[in-house]
Amino acid sequence: MGNRGRYDMRAHETTLEYGAVLERLFPDTGHRQIITNKLGALTDPLYTVGETGGAQTRTGIEIIKEFLGQIPNGQGVYQNFYDKAARRLLEESSEGGAESQGTLQAMATSLGNCATPVKDFLVQKAIGMSSQRDSLVSSLIARQALEEKFIGALNLEIENKKKELGAARRSGDQTKVEEIEKEIGGLDIKNEQVEFVASIVDTVYLEGAISNIKIKGERTYSPSKTNHGFAVPEQWIPIFLNICCQTDAQGELLKTGEGYYVLDNGKLKSINEEYEKRLGPVSDRELLVGKFEAELKKIGETRASELLIYHFDKEDVVQLFGRYYIDKLRDDLRKAADGDIEKVYKNSLFEVTDKIEEVSKKYKGIEERSEQEPSEAMDHTKDHDGQISSVEDVVPQV
Repeated sequence: MGNRGRYDMRAHETTLEYGAVLERLFPDTGHRQIITNKLGALTDPLYTVGETGGAQTRTGIEIIKEFLGQIPNGQGVYQNFYDKAARRLLEESSEGGAESQGTLQAMATSLGNCATPVKDFLVQKAIGMSSQRDSLVSSLIARQALEEKFIGALNLEIENKKKELGAARRSGDQTKVEEIEKEIGGLDIKNEQVEFVASIVDTVYLEGAISNIKIKGERTYSPSKTNHGFAVPEQWIPIFLNICCQTDAQGELLKTGEGYYVLDNGKLKSINEEYEKRLGPVSDRELLVGKFEAELKKIGETRASELLIYHFDKEDVVQLFGRYYIDKLRDDLRKAADGDIEKVYKNSLFEVTDKIEEVSKKYKGIEERSEQEPSEAMDHTKDHDGQISSVEDVVPQV
């Protein structure tokens, strides 16, 4: 593979098996069992795997298992972003219907011979779900923004070379034709392109990245999307460096005496702003969804505490404190006029509190009976001293 070979010194992240990932994403046993049962029923229709559309197809549950097998593990403070996105995808997939099938096909498309497209998909999902732009989200956005900027510049260069190739063919200059075809071959890498793109962006945003490009300057680091470091294709280097590094008045790239290129933070700032403009600001609707999640947790810790302690594994209780009402609110807000979103938010809160009353009546008397004779449900919430754990320990993850 020559200058495109892999660097073996990069530390590999680990991945876990299907069951272990589900246990991490859904630590509550009852909630996890409900999700597992729903996912297990996804045997029809079949979904096409990979971006090329080839002949490979999988059932929904096969897609889920393969997808979860490529989710990274051990990513420190960033692990929550991967897990939050994965949890949302599984819940969307388990609901059935056209939207569920759309989610499963998107997951199937990200599958292939490496985990990088899966991570890319998860990062995009996590960014879209984020109700605020804190430093961790901003670092993910910065990586995504630079990646998209480079891909755009690379594709433009390839298109320009193809135009030159057409002109050379029309002129009959075979030597020029062969020269341009070779240049295009060095730019338009079909095999493992996604890995090379991740690796070139790593030269900016992965701490301690080992590469054939050396870049210095202030930046916030974030995890790589690839398991391996790849030597960057030589013809990509000037395109990438001109996007993110300092140049002189004549447009020539600046280099230190030690051979380092120097980051241009003004360019990076513009790239991030351009990407966030396309992404859009965190909408008032999404802020209300975040507020609703917090209120739901608060309700679970106060007025619904007994319900959660004794019946946290029941499907109607899981629905109350899982994703159902959160996702329903998001859909309702999406359809609402700007002037109605506060009203929709308040109505959703009323709906949940009314439902809590309804479900509580269904299980009326549980607390009194448990005081007379400890129930099996109570045993599930005892710690090793025989005391009931905090309500937070049994609230399904949202």
